[in-house]
Amino acid sequence: MKKILAAVLALWMMTGAALAQEGRIGILVPQGEAEGAAAAYWAEARAIELGIEYMLCVCEDEKTGLEQLDDMNVWGAEAIVLYPKFEGAQNLADQARDVGLSVVSVDMALDGAFLADADDYDIGVKCAYAVADALEGAGEIAALVTEEAGAQERLMGFTDALEEMAPNVNVVEVSIVPQSRAKSREAAENLLAARESLDGIFVSDDSMALGVWDALDAAGRTDVCAVISCGGRQEWLRLIADSGDVNLFTALRTAAMAEDAVDMAYVLSRGEAAESVRISDAQLVGREEAGAYLDEENQY
Repeated sequence: MKKILAAVLALWMMTGAALAQEGRIGILVPQGEAEGAAAAYWAEARAIELGIEYMLCVCEDEKTGLEQLDDMNVWGAEAIVLYPKFEGAQNLADQARDVGLSVVSVDMALDGAFLADADDYDIGVKCAYAVADALEGAGEIAALVTEEAGAQERLMGFTDALEEMAPNVNVVEVSIVPQSRAKSREAAENLLAARESLDGIFVSDDSMALGVWDALDAAGRTDVCAVISCGGRQEWLRLIADSGDVNLFTALRTAAMAEDAVDMAYVLSRGEAAESVRISDAQLVGREEAGAYLDEENQY
């Protein structure tokens, strides 16, 4: 009996590192961050698809994140996927590495962490080809974009590609707009009031695209026949699927990065080598593809 009790006590006292099992990963995202919710959804879906044991946590702040990190360590995670768009993310990554966990950061470089990132310039190029095809090679486009570096890269890829392969599709106006549905609607209303005719609108992300769509619907503007964005929000995907004669698109940027991050974390959790940076290939989704990505369980 004493031997049995001693064995139980020894097991109870084991650290997370000692209990670690090959292939276990943690997924940690901030609360209230729309892109973080998207990253969590796609990361979890990828882990389920691959049959990976995972622990998903949503942190309120750095303090709760550190507590959840400890839970992941005790549970036996060997690597974590971190969406770091919150204050203290670097410290959390440092703490994870201090206890022996590999960290894969999504969409933002952190010191000492692996990175799953996107080629925003290439996304802009893909968007340009889609809108040029939708407009049959001629038309006028306006752009509503944020100041964020990735959004500016996408705009650069978009305008460069149009200039090269569709010179008759002209970007006639570029406006800097906050990443907000309400602000984007307001900017679109001003844009539509100033221009009697416009063929398409390019925006930074799906929340902004929804604001643009609200403005188009309220104004009854049927001349705008293309709206193209980036993200993969369910509400926007539903509109894309049911868009009729209007050409709506989104690039699944967050999905691609989150899935790649899980793949990297899984490799690392098994003690294998992974590339320090993986550039994700974001899929462009239009009317024909949108239905495959609709999911009532996806809250993003």
